[in-house]
Amino acid sequence: MDRFGFVGEHSCLESKEEDSGGATSRRVLTSTEKKAAKHACRLENKRSLKWLAMCENWPVWSTKHHKVVKRRVRKGVPDAMRGKMWEVFSGADILRQRAAERNETYAATVERANAKFAHIKTLMDKANDINRDGNAAAAAARTTAVGGKSDDQQQQPAGGGRSQAKDPLALLSIEQKRSRKWDIVIEADLGRTFPDHCMFHRAAMGQTVLRDVLRGYALLHPELGYTQGMNFIAAMFISYMPARDAYWMLTAVMDSPKWDLQSMFCDRTPAVSRIWYQFDKLLAKYVPKVSAHFKKEGMDHSMYLTKWVIPLFTRDFHFDFVARIWDIFLQQGWKIILRVALALLKQRETALLSMDMEKIMYYLRDLPSTVDAEATLNLAHRIKFKTQELEDLRLEFENQ
Repeated sequence: MDRFGFVGEHSCLESKEEDSGGATSRRVLTSTEKKAAKHACRLENKRSLKWLAMCENWPVWSTKHHKVVKRRVRKGVPDAMRGKMWEVFSGADILRQRAAERNETYAATVERANAKFAHIKTLMDKANDINRDGNAAAAAARTTAVGGKSDDQQQQPAGGGRSQAKDPLALLSIEQKRSRKWDIVIEADLGRTFPDHCMFHRAAMGQTVLRDVLRGYALLHPELGYTQGMNFIAAMFISYMPARDAYWMLTAVMDSPKWDLQSMFCDRTPAVSRIWYQFDKLLAKYVPKVSAHFKKEGMDHSMYLTKWVIPLFTRDFHFDFVARIWDIFLQQGWKIILRVALALLKQRETALLSMDMEKIMYYLRDLPSTVDAEATLNLAHRIKFKTQELEDLRLEFENQ
């Protein structure tokens, strides 16, 4: 298990060995590596103290020391401070405080959500029981009718012998049907969310917490409800903070204009087409050879970017890489998402130019397991474009 709690695909790229049976074990460190590990630990503690001091006086740091904050965020927020700083970056702590002043607590929201979904389930179970009893009675009536007649008189009884089954969904209102649909998808996604993480493995505690957070958000946002992809983002928050804070983090990034993830997950997903357009223009400008080759091979960006950008890299990439991206995304906004996507292709430019479409598809499918977080982020930061350039491309897209 790595330091993030993963044992499988999302675990960090660390030195491991396989025994004769194929089991993976951690390699014994040399004395030099042990010294390096201790030095890294001391450095992490030193950085944590810096971030703690910065957090305690955040209004001053965020307004008067932009360059220092930007530099430190790009180096990565220390794990010990990451949950708290993500709240501060997103304003989730302020959302929680304002809600508490209105007596709108997370606990009360989850209680209402669970009661609502339990009521819907009760209605469905009741309707199914009625149908089951009705079918049994109809079968008994047919048996009696057939048994009481001679062979040449046997026939199917009319009317009363037929099953009078009714659609259980008829008992639900339109709003209840929508809620039930969301809940079915949430239940299906629980087992698909970070199955190799100790918190979310099978029926672990994290699945219950994730269900509560997603149900709570769906309850208070009926115009959106729940869409696949939100589960990975919520689970990432849960891995760093209590359920209450994870809920407000999800609310902040979904609802706030700076991130506006609702537009990624709502009907027709308007942000997705815009991002494809922006990325196409940026790729042509900053990685032109790959852009031209992809067009020649008929490679549409949706063929690979969908699994990268919609869940904002949380689904398939190593967690150390994901956390570093989100440090920057929460503090600085959308540029880092597109910069990282460009950097991933630019790093592999030579290999990609030698492939046809089929090989490119296989290559990009397996790419997440090969990423070096530090090298990729360093390259991403060297791809210089301004927020205004993204805004201009957004306006261009909307005008079309």
